[in-house]
Amino acid sequence: MFNPYAFLLLLIFGGVFAFAFWKAAEIDEQPRWLWGGLSAAVFFFTFFYLGWSYVGIFFGQVLLAAAIAILRAVLYIIDINKKP
Repeated sequence: MFNPYAFLLLLIFGGVFAFAFWKAAEIDEQPRWLWGGLSAAVFFFTFFYLGWSYVGIFFGQVLLAAAIAILRAVLYIIDINKKP
C-alpha cells in the first residue's frame, strides 16, 4: 500500500539537505543557488532515477559535499601556484 506520508517525509528530507547546502554556500560566500540546486538535483536523481530511499539520498548528499570540498581544495591549490 502506498503511504503518502513517506513521500512527504522524503521531500522534507531532501529539502533539509538543500537548505543546509544553501546556508553553507552563504557562509562560504559562494553562489547559493548553485549549491542548493546541486543538492536538489542529487536528491531527485537518487530518489526518482535510481530509486534509492533515505540511505541513498543521504549517501548522495555526502558524495556531493565531498566533491565540493575536493573541487575547492584543487582550485585553491591551483590559485596558490599561479601567484608569484
